[in-house]
Amino acid sequence: MATIDEDLMLRQISRIETDNFTDPWSVDSLWGSMARDYNLIYFALGNEKRYSIYSFRGGQKISVSCLIDIEIDDTELNKKPGDKLLMGYIIATDIADESELLRIAVADKFKGQGVGKQLMNCYKDSLKDHCDKYFLEVRASNDGAKALYEKMGYKAISTRKDYYSDPKEDAVIYSLETGPYYKLSEM
Repeated sequence: MATIDEDLMLRQISRIETDNFTDPWSVDSLWGSMARDYNLIYFALGNEKRYSIYSFRGGQKISVSCLIDIEIDDTELNKKPGDKLLMGYIIATDIADESELLRIAVADKFKGQGVGKQLMNCYKDSLKDHCDKYFLEVRASNDGAKALYEKMGYKAISTRKDYYSDPKEDAVIYSLETGPYYKLSEM
C-alpha cells in the first residue's frame, strides 16, 4: 500500500474531466466521490514506457493498491523517464452485489493505447468475488465508448430520454451480469 497526494490527484482528474465531458464534475463533486465509502476509484499512472493501475476505496485515508503493471511504447511523448502522469481513471459504486460505473475517462494523449480497456478490466476483476451485476450509462452518440462496452460483454438494456444536457441527449443504459443465475440462463 502507498499513499497519494490527494490534491494533485483531484487537480489531474479535474483536468481530464474538463477535456472529456461537456458536463465535468466539479472538484467538490470529485472530492465527494472520494469521501464515500461505497465508491471505488481506479487510476492509471505512468510514463511513456510503463504504467500501473491502482485502486482505492473512498471514505478512508487514501492508500492505493497496485492492480497491474503494463508495458507500453509511445515514442511521441516528450516526458523525461520517471515522470508519472495520470493517464485515466474510473469512479464506480460498490454496493452489495452490484456496481455502477459513474465515470471513466482517459487523458487525450493516451487515448487509443488501451488504457480505458485496462481500467475496465481491473474494475471488473477486482469486484468479481462479490459483484455479479454491473451498470453504466453513456451518451447515445458516444459510439467509441459503446463499442468498448459491448466488446467487454455489456448489453444495452434501456434508454433515458433527454438524460444529458449541454447538449441534450438520451442516455443508453448498459448492464453486464456475471453471477451464477446469469451463467445458467445463457445455456
